[in-house]
Formats: sequence, C-alpha cells, structure tokens
Amino acid sequence: MAQCTAKSKRSGERCKNNCSPGRTTCRYHGGSIPRGFDLPQTKHGLYSKSMPRRLLADYNEFYANPKSIELRESIAVTDARLADLLKELYTVEVEGCWEKFCVQYHRMENAFANHDQVELNSAMIEMEYLLNAGVRESRIWKEFMATLEQRRKLSDAQLKWEIRSGQWISEEQATTLFTAVGHIMRE
Repeated sequence: MAQCTAKSKRSGERCKNNCSPGRTTCRYHGGSIPRGFDLPQTKHGLYSKSMPRRLLADYNEFYANPKSIELRESIAVTDARLADLLKELYTVEVEGCWEKFCVQYHRMENAFANHDQVELNSAMIEMEYLLNAGVRESRIWKEFMATLEQRRKLSDAQLKWEIRSGQWISEEQATTLFTAVGHIMRE
C-alpha cells in the first residue's frame, strides 16, 4: 500500500500511515471523506425533469445500465441524444443524394437550353430539396460526432473515477496480486 502524503504541521514529517483505497491520504487526513456522488448534498435526477418525451425512454434505458456508475446520468443523457440523432438520420432521405442532384442539374441545363420554364423551375425545386437534405445530414453527423466525443470523455472520466475509488485495480496492483498467487501456488 502507498504511504499517506499528508505532513505533520509540527514536525514537518510525512505521515507513516497507509492510504485509504483509491486515495492519497489515510483515514486520519481525509482519506475516508465521501466525495462526488457519495456526498449527501448531491441530488440526482438533474436532467430527467426537463427531458423531452422522445428522449425519456432512451434516457431511462441508458440510466438503468449497471455498467456506468458515477457519471451514469450524464452518460445516459449523451447516449439518449446519440440514439435520437441516429433516429433523425433515418428521416433524412439522402440515399444517392449527390447522384440525384447531378441528374437534376443536367435536367436544369437542358430546360434552360430549351427555354422550358416549367421544367427549369421543377428541376431547381428538386435541387433545393436535395441540397437542404444534404445540409441537414451534414449538420446531424457533425452534432453526432461532437456528442460521441463528449461521451468518450465522460466514459474516460468514469473509468478514472472507478480506478481512483478502488473499483478497478491498477496494472501494478494486478501484477503484484498475480505474483503473490503464483508464489502461493508454488508452495
């Protein structure tokens, strides 16, 4: 176990006690004080009160997932938004959008050359629709990627919290544990 990092006010010497699990200080120097969501002042349900109905079912599903603990509410909101963005992508009809746009462009050129105003207007309206669909898809993907990056950061923070709180063991602790088990098995 690691040694407590606190120092005596009188002598200036370092504390000789072992650290509390996942902390840098012993129980006498604040190593057992609750932090973060363990504090009694922490209130849960931060987002669920004002959650849009279309996101609420996904939010509840992700929130109930036992794999995420400390930051699970923030991760659940992020996951619900990612699911919502994917559903929104299904509403954008952009399959072969660029090819359709090129076809309409050639249709517009022909109508312009033939002085056909009705065909020209029709092609331009279709091109505008395809252009707006492409812009909307691009916006959705941009937001999706930003939200995905936010989720990655939250997951990294969650993992760090689990490691610090002793729910995971470090590589060094695992090596020590396996070495000790190996010695016991040899004896």
